[in-house]
Amino acid sequence: MGDLRAAVKQEHNERMEECQKISERLSAETGHLTKFTEELAATQNSRFTGLASNLATETQDRIDSHNALGSSLLNEAARIRDELDQLAKELAEYKQAMDSDYSRTKTSTEDIIKDLAWITNHLRGVGAISDAFKDFHWASMKHSASTTAGSPLDSMRSFSTSP
Repeated sequence: MGDLRAAVKQEHNERMEECQKISERLSAETGHLTKFTEELAATQNSRFTGLASNLATETQDRIDSHNALGSSLLNEAARIRDELDQLAKELAEYKQAMDSDYSRTKTSTEDIIKDLAWITNHLRGVGAISDAFKDFHWASMKHSASTTAGSPLDSMRSFSTSP
């Protein structure tokens, strides 16, 4: 039994030495693993911090861009509104001028029509007088023509009728 005990003890001691070596290797690897884990965490924290900073910068840039675009659109809308107001004012002035011009044109046209009616009535009267006196001989003109040579009545002689 002594040999069995010695064999078990030897086996136990070998196992203990092996466990001790495994423990030492694990301790050494744990240090490396801890160091690697810390480096990885630092790298990730650095990357996440950079990404968070980039995201914050991009967010602020987009907000600024959005605000600038909104301001630009408001300015453009105000400019267009002012142009439309100016065009409406000019159109109202044009309409007023056209209405005034139409009123004057209408009054002038009515006056011309009245004048033409008056001229027509008088021309009818002149035509009637002309018809009444077409065979009339202007003896006084013939008599005065012989006494006043070169008078303005000479030009009217072509209008006298002969017997």
